[in-house]
Amino acid sequence: MFADLEQIVDSQKEHFFGTIVYVSYREINVKETKQMIDGQQRLTTLMLLICALRNSDKQLSDQCDQYLLNSRLSDNERVKLKSVERDRMAFMSIVQERSAEIQSESNSKLVANYRLFCHRVSQSTFSARTLLDALRQLIIVNIELTLGPDSENPEVVFESLNSTGLSLSATDLIRNYLLMQVGPDEQRNLYQNYWVKLEQLFAGADFTEFIWRYLIMSMHASHPIKKSDVYHGYQQFFIAQHWNPQQALTDLLRFAYYYVHFQQSQTDNPEINHSLEIINRMKSKVVYPYLLMLQDQVVKNRLSKADWIKIVQTLTNYLFRLKICQLSTAGLNSIISNLCVLPAATTGFYQRELTLLRNRFVSDRDFTETLKTTDIYRESDLAKLTLELLEQHRSKETIDFTDAQIEHVMPQTLSNDWRLAVVNVDSFHDRYVNTLGNLTLTKYNQEMSNAPFDKKRAVYQKSNIMITRNIPSDYDIWNATSIAKRTAQLTQELLEIFPFPTFAVKNNGVQSGTYRIDTAINVTGKKPVNIMIQGKNYRISSWQEFLFTFMNYLVTNKPSKYQIARNDVALKRQFFTNLRKPKKLVNGDELERNLSANHIKAFVTKVAEIADLSNQIFYTIR
Repeated sequence: MFADLEQIVDSQKEHFFGTIVYVSYREINVKETKQMIDGQQRLTTLMLLICALRNSDKQLSDQCDQYLLNSRLSDNERVKLKSVERDRMAFMSIVQERSAEIQSESNSKLVANYRLFCHRVSQSTFSARTLLDALRQLIIVNIELTLGPDSENPEVVFESLNSTGLSLSATDLIRNYLLMQVGPDEQRNLYQNYWVKLEQLFAGADFTEFIWRYLIMSMHASHPIKKSDVYHGYQQFFIAQHWNPQQALTDLLRFAYYYVHFQQSQTDNPEINHSLEIINRMKSKVVYPYLLMLQDQVVKNRLSKADWIKIVQTLTNYLFRLKICQLSTAGLNSIISNLCVLPAATTGFYQRELTLLRNRFVSDRDFTETLKTTDIYRESDLAKLTLELLEQHRSKETIDFTDAQIEHVMPQTLSNDWRLAVVNVDSFHDRYVNTLGNLTLTKYNQEMSNAPFDKKRAVYQKSNIMITRNIPSDYDIWNATSIAKRTAQLTQELLEIFPFPTFAVKNNGVQSGTYRIDTAINVTGKKPVNIMIQGKNYRISSWQEFLFTFMNYLVTNKPSKYQIARNDVALKRQFFTNLRKPKKLVNGDELERNLSANHIKAFVTKVAEIADLSNQIFYTIR
């Protein structure tokens, strides 16, 4: 901004400074107040600059104070602009020239910016008076919104501003949406007691991300929401809840504390914290909505701490196996949305999680086969996490891994010593160099560099990291066989750290529990007890009820998709014509009901595919 001001002096041309949006309150026997909606930072910066000009030339004090102070009001109300709560004391100290208080607020970003302006003014080739005069060349667009019975809804104005390029974030819009529904006094109360606390917990994009994940938890799969549509999603959610703004902010703040505890891996349970640390280091925040729901159920005593630990540990095992096998997590959003729906009492949280995750839970065999040759070093953060977990599994000592680095036993770049010491090393180097068995942790990586194995063994023996110290005692030479053997050994330990859960198996070998509709299984001899469609649960007791519950849902909620399925040649011939035992749908159409369990399952699977619902339909069988 200061460079722009000096350019104005040089060019003597006007300069567009930006847009200021505010709401005016006109109440009986009360002075007019303007609440900033957009442009607070812009005005704050401008006033800091004016303070710096005043500081440079005391003869400008009266002129500058006209912009900064209401001279006729009491001390607490003299400063024209009320900064946000966290910066208010620093800002008032600067504007009112209270040197001692400015010094005490030396860590404030506002104080730092003010001092920067003072320095720039002192170094400028232009006088403070010239720079102050140049401020009059700034063009500012003021948009004033007046609240009253005939006023346009401010939310419409805010949304219009946002769509035309003004930088109102989703959280700005949500704040405005909630606070504009109450009067000025209540606004101040809600802002200071709720919104300021939320802002202190989050910074920038993190705040929007929290609300996005909060909405996924709250709205479930019936209302899929994109991060780019957080504001409108929150509007829909707020209206559906029939809350007032204080109730909404109370709920947001409660879950915000949970969320921050997750980010910091700091709940009141050490075992949960350990799982959270792994989840965070794997960058798997996709599961946060589910974790928020679980935490809330624990607080409300609807979920025991023992089950909570078991559920989160199983989820962590699932995620780690997916990551190691480099499998796509594209379908995980849908699974998490469905997990956020409270389970039926007969199912329980843990059983429902097992059945929803089971179809993609990496088996011990696949996990083992993957680690034999996979380049785990490609994702170095995951590789280091894996090695740290292996060390923690072996050792009782607490190790600080902050300065530990990944060490390749067989180096990434082969030296002549390695080629002479290891027969045909070039033939297996590329295949095994970045596999788990060839990696360890060390705090003196540069010291060893590409040293031959004999020299490395001597260094490894002195290591305080057990997985490194064990190498010289377990291996005299280092070749393809050694690497494969160590990979198998470490893989077995990982299977113990991240065990595969136990599933109950009945009847035809198909496990009882919850399945996604497109999972290929034989349901003969099974009884359906629940179907979940886009996050909505329906209790059922037969396959016929399963069929008609789904089809009636489709007719009611997706009629165009129903018609496409209705007109499919194969489906029409088998299920809608020449009926032996017809039954009417809610729209009057008749559908065949004399079908086997597998036939019904196949029909619903096909129709779900046509309706783009395959990833949003789950059913539970016994």
